[in-house]
Amino acid sequence: MLFNLMMNYWSNLKYRRHMTDKPIRSKANLTLGIVTLQDFRNYGNRLQNLALVKTVEKLGYHPVSLLPRAERPNFKGLSPLLRQKQWQFIDFSKRYLDYDYSDSKEWQRYDKVIVGSDQVWNTSWMSPTRFSNYLLSTVPSLRRIAYAVSMGRSDFASQELTDMFENEILKFQYISARETQVADVIARQSHERVPIVLDPVLLLSANEWQETLSLASVHTKQQVLTYFLTVPSHNTKNFISDIISKHELNLVAFNDETQPENFVRDPRAFVQEIKNSRLVMTDSFHAVVFAIIFKVPFIVVPREDGQKMNERIEQLFNLLQLQPRWLSDVTQATAFKVDFEPVADNLAAAQNISFEFLKTALATKEEFSRESH
Repeated sequence: MLFNLMMNYWSNLKYRRHMTDKPIRSKANLTLGIVTLQDFRNYGNRLQNLALVKTVEKLGYHPVSLLPRAERPNFKGLSPLLRQKQWQFIDFSKRYLDYDYSDSKEWQRYDKVIVGSDQVWNTSWMSPTRFSNYLLSTVPSLRRIAYAVSMGRSDFASQELTDMFENEILKFQYISARETQVADVIARQSHERVPIVLDPVLLLSANEWQETLSLASVHTKQQVLTYFLTVPSHNTKNFISDIISKHELNLVAFNDETQPENFVRDPRAFVQEIKNSRLVMTDSFHAVVFAIIFKVPFIVVPREDGQKMNERIEQLFNLLQLQPRWLSDVTQATAFKVDFEPVADNLAAAQNISFEFLKTALATKEEFSRESH
């Protein structure tokens, strides 16, 4: 269903929405900025930022990640472990990304600005000023692009933020969403359907990730990797223990302070260890995505924290025609058995739609405004 929505939208598209101190000019002498969440302790966030940069570079552009001065990393109140982890993430970001640390009012000097991916429109933790940044309110209307935006919820945290969204959404030249739920919200406000596109992480192949991050080859896989954003239940912990004991595997636990050596590791190590694993157990969307990319068997533990993570993963299963891999669907006997055969063709088709969206959005000149229609 999700794939059909993507195909129908693109085939029937009838309209065109209208560390550096300076923008970097690239293809067609165009300067391009990317605005996304800059969480220097979140693996998926840093990796999707890098993936979008690499994808746009493949199209001939040199993007710069824009970070408002007010959102620079803050170490206040962090434990020693979290401080160490944040430094690792900052080093990773500086190594792989170009940044422009400036006030958002200076973003208007860019020819095009992309907001996305990730939950850039999730107002659960945003002030009006911050939400305004992620709506690119300081960027001229015809220069705004939203790629694979997500919300993590189906509404906004206040009427003020709802009104802000209704006003600014009409000023985007091109909009795409990561989930159907977000496309529905946009349709209610703009009265237009927008395409569903892939999370940027899925736009790079296993070989491209290997090359980008200089990953080591894996000869034997003797570990189970766990990565939980919520506290796993007693039953989940028992399942993991039984798997490790029965198959004589090691446990590599990310985001678990009982393994401080892994807790502080950077995003490159996160991807490397997923690749190294015989099994991944997680409640994280991006951990699932990387397991799929490297064809590593995985099991998803549903989250119960009110976030829409379960819906996102279910949509991913449907899009790639993968059999569901929820913990309730898996036994000890089937834990390592995943049929990745349907993934390649379905992923390639969805990638083509996502690439075409970006190509068209970046190539289109400032000649059409949705506000006039």
